Amino acid sequence: MVSDVEFDIPCTMRWLKLKALDNSGNKNSEMTDSVEITKSVSISSTDFNHRVSELSKENAEKAHVDTSVKGAYACVEASVSAGYENSSVMKELLASTKDTTYKQDIKTTSSEKRSFKIGAGDQLNFYQRVFEGPGISCRLEMTQVSSNPNLESEYEKVMMHVRARPQRFIKSMDVAWGEREVDRPENYVHELEEGSADTNCGHKGHYVWMVPEWTYNRDEAATSFDIQIGAESPNMKDLAKGAGGAFRYVHTAHDGYNPERVVDARLIRTGPPLIGGSRDINQGRGGDFLYLAYKVF
Repeated sequence: MVSDVEFDIPCTMRWLKLKALDNSGNKNSEMTDSVEITKSVSISSTDFNHRVSELSKENAEKAHVDTSVKGAYACVEASVSAGYENSSVMKELLASTKDTTYKQDIKTTSSEKRSFKIGAGDQLNFYQRVFEGPGISCRLEMTQVSSNPNLESEYEKVMMHVRARPQRFIKSMDVAWGEREVDRPENYVHELEEGSADTNCGHKGHYVWMVPEWTYNRDEAATSFDIQIGAESPNMKDLAKGAGGAFRYVHTAHDGYNPERVVDARLIRTGPPLIGGSRDINQGRGGDFLYLAYKVF
């Protein structure tokens, strides 16, 4: 049985100087100036996931959690120290850490201009709060105007609390046949929009479903899937069983030189998937488009 692990990742909060506001040459009146503020979230999934896996394994060993030494971990929840959790940008960053399993890099930005009045003879500096950690950073909406020109040298240690879970991978893709809809296995590949998951839907023949075999061992995991259409292959299960015509098979690839591994799969009937797709299963026999899309980690 696999278990979650929890730990803290040391991060930093600092001030970034956006602009020096100088009205020292004017002793008689105030002046107005503007500053462009960019709010952003940036996550390098590779770097963040690597650190999460490192710390997860260290803490799992300390807690004597029984997990595969060849496994990987993924962040399922993250939070930060009190005082910053209400920032809208920070909330976006924390929510995005759960998406690093499926996205290589995450970047969002938005900008706005703010105007400020500087008193007669004043010299002020406009700062923005920046949060940084392994593979992650964000520029918060928090700002400060200060006469101190050296706030950038001041750092605050902030802990990001992470709950991580052993990452499950698809080892291979099996095929199940049935005479009725109720024969559908429990662990079948769903259609993305909750349409029919029967690969023979709209055609004669048996009910047919794809069924993934799962593993927590990354070395055993599939790297991609491909659809083969043509002559009969005795050792494979037909995705078009009983429908007549060409035989259709799903092939699981294990490429040791490919660093990515499959973590999820869905059928898509609306057209080719943008990422991690395969040949149209219904090619040459009409009916819906039908693709096997998959996500990698």
